[in-house]
Amino acid sequence: MKLKNKLLVYFIPSFLIFSGVISLFIHKTVVRIITESTITEGIREVSEAAVRAAGPLKEKSEIKLLPVLIDTKNKLNARDTFALDLNGTIIAHSKITERGRLFICPLRQSALDSQTPYFHFINDKNNNGVDILHVGAPIFETSVKETGDDSFLLSNGEEKNAKNRIGIFMAEISMKSAYMTADKITKQSLLILWIGGIVALIFLLLFLGRILDPLIRLTKATENIMAGNYNISIESTSKDEVGYLAQRFSLMSHELGRTTVSKDYLNNIINNILDPIFVINLDGLITLHNKAAETLLGQTTDTLHNHSINSLFQEEKEPILTLIVAEASKGTFRNVEMSLKAKNGDISVLASAVEHHDGMGQATGYIVVVRDITDRKKLEKQIFQSEKMSAIGQLAAGIAHEINNPLGIILGFAQSIKADVPGDSPLATGLNFIEKETLRCKELVQNLLVFSRSSQLDRKENVNIHDTVEEALTLITAQSRVKNIELIKDLKDTLSPIIANKNQIQQVIINLCNNAMDAMTDKGTLTVRTNVVQDKGTPWITIDVSDTGTGIPPNIQSKIFDPFFTTKETGKGTGLGLSLVFEIVQKHQGKIELKSEMGKGTTFTVFLPTQT
Repeated sequence: MKLKNKLLVYFIPSFLIFSGVISLFIHKTVVRIITESTITEGIREVSEAAVRAAGPLKEKSEIKLLPVLIDTKNKLNARDTFALDLNGTIIAHSKITERGRLFICPLRQSALDSQTPYFHFINDKNNNGVDILHVGAPIFETSVKETGDDSFLLSNGEEKNAKNRIGIFMAEISMKSAYMTADKITKQSLLILWIGGIVALIFLLLFLGRILDPLIRLTKATENIMAGNYNISIESTSKDEVGYLAQRFSLMSHELGRTTVSKDYLNNIINNILDPIFVINLDGLITLHNKAAETLLGQTTDTLHNHSINSLFQEEKEPILTLIVAEASKGTFRNVEMSLKAKNGDISVLASAVEHHDGMGQATGYIVVVRDITDRKKLEKQIFQSEKMSAIGQLAAGIAHEINNPLGIILGFAQSIKADVPGDSPLATGLNFIEKETLRCKELVQNLLVFSRSSQLDRKENVNIHDTVEEALTLITAQSRVKNIELIKDLKDTLSPIIANKNQIQQVIINLCNNAMDAMTDKGTLTVRTNVVQDKGTPWITIDVSDTGTGIPPNIQSKIFDPFFTTKETGKGTGLGLSLVFEIVQKHQGKIELKSEMGKGTTFTVFLPTQT
């Protein structure tokens, strides 16, 4: 709540209560003063009238008493005035009809016996409950006025008893007029009080406004500083404490602008850092992160803020927070390879962490920086595979050259002998087997030469991928029908030509299709698809070979391109098919990817650059 509103909330009820108490006090005080004044005036006038009424009362002359009664009634603005004898009989009354009646009053006897002026109040129910003031004074034969002083009112009891009391002079005064006067004075006082209060409130609000104006500007300036905007000046013409505060605030703002880097500037730097950054507290909850973290994890600020750092990393031996607490303070938590759980799957990262301290040097949390090494891991695998293939290729080249010549001699002699042996000779069967197996060995050696890059069939030319794939698929169509496998072709005929070795590309397709058909033991579907995709801004021609076979177990997927690795039965595979595919794709500066799910099938995707 604003200060002005607080002032109104507190001032108005307080003022109303205060004015109520003051008005009650004023009313009681005014009533008391008016009542005392009325009593004093009544006693004085009645006492004077009692002196003047002594003679007429002694004579019991109503005619002589009436002027005194009327005069006293007018002076006191009384309701009635009358004179009594000591028996209580009304000798004369301002109301003539009351003459001769007995005076009736609860205090009648005390009034008749009174030796001195007296007064008492009687509540008159017939007068709306307004109090009636009865004022009386004894009438003596010897008048006080004859003495020339006021000794009657001040004399002691002995002097009064010395006089002959012959009656009582009384006046009944209604207090209604007095009370109305008191009410009027109270209302006027209350009105003056309210006017004064309103004027005071207006001056107070104006004064408060002058005080609050620089404070409001200080508040807005503080919000600007919190937002990172410094060098703010607060103008104040006052010479009091508020003006001094504004001056000091302006100095502080300029000093902050000189020595402090803005929050927006720092946030801009942090959010433009390419590596994900997490700032966590001592409990491991994320208090700050950059845009790179959201992009890598596929999450938003709302889901990451106050999220536990442990839930983002795969726990291998112990939670990452435990490792950070144990190692970060020593500066040894650097480039630790870990697995980060992202929205689209696990990501390999290098994590580093350092302690974060406050201005007093106390640890308040940790700064964790991670680097995505997914592409590097893939590259490492490719380099490792290439090095392995290169080493095996060199070995294969040596072996191929060493056995190629003996195989040629064996094949030559076998064919020469076969030409001289009749077809029905028992030797012909053996020679046929020798020729067949020798040719098989020469094909294996030829594959080894291609694998080892020692083949002379590396000549490249402009190749139409659509026609090349179509020609390769004609070689496996018959085999697919025998195995009851449906062959689906989804080939785009608008693909641009690429520079490649046509025979080797066809060998890749045939090998992949043969492996796919071997994975489908009892019918299935073989799909060959070509397309153009963009990968990091580079166009690639892709060849997908998909089957609906048993799939490749995850534990051997990393080994399928190794030379001589095979899952087929002995004698049904050499283990060079996929190795040869990998080697040919590499020679064409391409890449090959595998996606396989147990029981659902496998897809090999060959990426070939549009220009090599």
